[in-house]
Amino acid sequence: MVVCVAHLYGVCLYYLTTHTNFYMKGVDTSRPEFLYYWVYYVGFNSPWVVVPAWLLARSTMTLRSAVQTLARVQGLIGELQNKIEDLKHENDTGGHISGEEGYDAGLRKRR
Repeated sequence: MVVCVAHLYGVCLYYLTTHTNFYMKGVDTSRPEFLYYWVYYVGFNSPWVVVPAWLLARSTMTLRSAVQTLARVQGLIGELQNKIEDLKHENDTGGHISGEEGYDAGLRKRR
């Protein structure tokens, strides 16, 4: 994503520098014919805008999907932790029961 943004920034600087020279200083860096301006200047440079913009959009969608998935996983982990805490509180009988007895007591309580 960083490379795409940097590339788009460079292309914007290229176009803005050319247009600024033309409008502020009157210096035209392209010949006025249709072929030179629209085909060479605009057409041949358009892949340098389209491809990074497409890659940036695709990367953004993938990143958004990954963040949403992470949020769902974190929510599930939180729910599991709450259930584990509830089970611990359910099994708490006031005294300390360890090992198999604690497990069996918890099963008997739930039935």
